[in-house]
Amino acid sequence: MTLITTSSPVEDSIAHPAAGSGLTHDACFLTAFVALVPLAWAPTLSFHFDAAPKAVAIQLLAAVLLCQPRRLFHRLSTLHARPAGRLLLVLCAAYALTLLTSTALSSNPALSLFGSGWRRMGTLSQLSVLLAGLYAASCFSAEPHSLRVALRALCLAGLCAGAYALCQSMGLDPFLDAALYAAPPPATTIRPPSTLGHAAYLGSFLVVVFFLGLAAQSLESSKPWRILALTAMAVSAAGLAVSGTRAVLAGLFLGALLLALSTRGSAAFLYRRRTLLCTAATAAALALALRLSPAWAPMVSRASEWTLDASGGTRLPLWLESLNLAGSRWFLGWGPETFSVVFPRFQSLRLAQLYPDFYHESPHSAWLDAAISSGLPGLLCLLAIFAAGSYWGFRARRTGILPACLVAALAAVAITHTFFVFTLPSFCCLLLILAALASANPQPSTQPAPASRPLWEPAPILAGLVLAVCALSVAWSDFAYQQIQSALDSGNWQAALRWHATARPRSAGPTPELWYAQRMTKLASVPNLDSTRIAIWREAVESSHAAIRYPGEDLNLAHYNAGVIEILAQNPQQAEANLRTAIQRAPNWYQPHWLLCRLLSQTGRRGEAHSQCALALHQLGSQHQDLRRLIEKTQASLE
Repeated sequence: MTLITTSSPVEDSIAHPAAGSGLTHDACFLTAFVALVPLAWAPTLSFHFDAAPKAVAIQLLAAVLLCQPRRLFHRLSTLHARPAGRLLLVLCAAYALTLLTSTALSSNPALSLFGSGWRRMGTLSQLSVLLAGLYAASCFSAEPHSLRVALRALCLAGLCAGAYALCQSMGLDPFLDAALYAAPPPATTIRPPSTLGHAAYLGSFLVVVFFLGLAAQSLESSKPWRILALTAMAVSAAGLAVSGTRAVLAGLFLGALLLALSTRGSAAFLYRRRTLLCTAATAAALALALRLSPAWAPMVSRASEWTLDASGGTRLPLWLESLNLAGSRWFLGWGPETFSVVFPRFQSLRLAQLYPDFYHESPHSAWLDAAISSGLPGLLCLLAIFAAGSYWGFRARRTGILPACLVAALAAVAITHTFFVFTLPSFCCLLLILAALASANPQPSTQPAPASRPLWEPAPILAGLVLAVCALSVAWSDFAYQQIQSALDSGNWQAALRWHATARPRSAGPTPELWYAQRMTKLASVPNLDSTRIAIWREAVESSHAAIRYPGEDLNLAHYNAGVIEILAQNPQQAEANLRTAIQRAPNWYQPHWLLCRLLSQTGRRGEAHSQCALALHQLGSQHQDLRRLIEKTQASLE
């Protein structure tokens, strides 16, 4: 009996490359682009160990490309010669232009350029991802079998990240303290972040691995690599289960539905039915293993939280108020990574009362994040990118199962990131999907590729060198502050001071000066350090001022912390100025009002203190009953 041939000419060229085709340089690049970013992780070497290494990796990768201008120009010229490639180039160029414009007009250009510490999705990182994605697209167009290399690397990365997440869910973590990602007792919820920083970001990566793993096994002719792809799919499915993220599971369901509808009745679906059954059986076996493992109780606990929090916590009110923030600068945006700095000005009293101590680091939606960061042009560019990918997948739907898997992954990305923002791994996955879709069906070149321009070579080389210096500066800064943290944890404050003396002058972009000021303030309050208290206290004061001079994503907290330190230093005038600045930047935040109330009452300004006390009590809402009683008692004493 003869099997029905299901592969398309494109899939044949991918699965059976021409003899003698060399992929040494491009294979190294594709492996680094796909696998290095999600796995870049340095818990003992970097302060922001789950974000900074990823930014450094992608920026150095882009710098290497820029330092090879002839190869880069030839590749992009080849991509430009194809209709889909030209459209991808235009979309990425438009998105890059919105990033550069919003960064130039940002209220904090340094923060927008280098990114926040927790995410590092600044303009430099996003431009690096765009450049790497375009180069990957050119590789796929010029050498279709290079896609197989990228998918192999993705499966390996997904297998490593998913396996580590499963170990974390079972209490086996040799690198991190489980308290960092476990709910406090008596809850038993554990949401493993693996190397991605958070369970939600882990899920957004693994859902792409699941669908592209299916594409990988459909392209492979080698049995070991097909087994790897199937294993990566199964481990990714188990990792999605232990992550406990509803948005990711919704994206998985939608992607699977689109995949089933697009391949229904086709020969490709029938031919791969055995593969799907094997994957389902493996997933069922993993599910049984999870049921019998220590990871089951945290999964049940997380599922019970869904019923108690059906509205998604802060998301719905946060989205509504984020629309007001986006509308206030609808055309230019506020700049990438500036949400946590500007949103408190727009936060309503109702949201402040519902979540008085909640720190909103992002709008929890990639669409809103694009609108707030780069305005309406940025949002339209992002929508156009997804629309173009869907169009390419629709055009290539009859060429095999590969386009169907790519469209399913794109739909999963769109759904999951409706509920949280992009990180570098998920943004790289998006560009990988787009690059593969742009080259899913061969299109003849409509114009010859232009010749190289030797006169242009110094410009990209210079840009690459500058980008490499910026990346190494971020790496050095995070390494230095990690050494400071290690020294303080071990009680060696002299070493911490020496490291800090060299860290700030050599750092590009915002640094965790607020954290350092808080640690030194706490250290100066230890009674048995009388002989060294002055030096430590001076360090705390200077770093609190540095947190304001070189502001990061925690600028509002920096003003409040400076007010606290000035009160301890018995400088009431400067303390009042900092607290009033904090109130101006976050008018509905109760803590600076409450602290200012106590400061004014100590200086004899009882009327002003009473009004600040009333504001703090009103903004606190119904939360923290013990604190409410204390504020009410203070208010009564001021009448």
